[in-house]
Amino acid sequence: MKRPGSTLEFEQERNLDLLRAYREQISLQLSQTGRISISKVYREVVKMPAKRFWVSPERALNVVSLIIKGKTPPMRPTKLAMYNEIYRRVEQERKLHGKIPLTHLVEIVVEQEAPAFYMTPDTARLFIWKAKKKCLEERKRKLRHLF
Repeated sequence: MKRPGSTLEFEQERNLDLLRAYREQISLQLSQTGRISISKVYREVVKMPAKRFWVSPERALNVVSLIIKGKTPPMRPTKLAMYNEIYRRVEQERKLHGKIPLTHLVEIVVEQEAPAFYMTPDTARLFIWKAKKKCLEERKRKLRHLF
């Protein structure tokens, strides 16, 4: 089980990936309808492909190991779907490559493109807000000498 207060070591990278998807979705909606429904943007963003599975290899290994043993840890449905997809891909890799240790198989899989972000639209909204805020702060910091 995930420990309270644990952080994702690549949180900024994940947030920037979400921001990329967010901007793509806004452009798509504008080009298709000429309008933006922000709630629809967030619903669609979480369904878009992510650059990787946004979970550490260690955490993925722990959960995949439990799934192999037939135990499913309690978690949100979106996260469970992500771990089931990782497990499915690990099994595919195992069939292809044979006797590679599970640790290495999980590392290979979590760095592959993920079919979705595996989070709720509300969670995506929070992470995108954080990313936008950080980008704005960095822009202000870079331009502060002009004022």
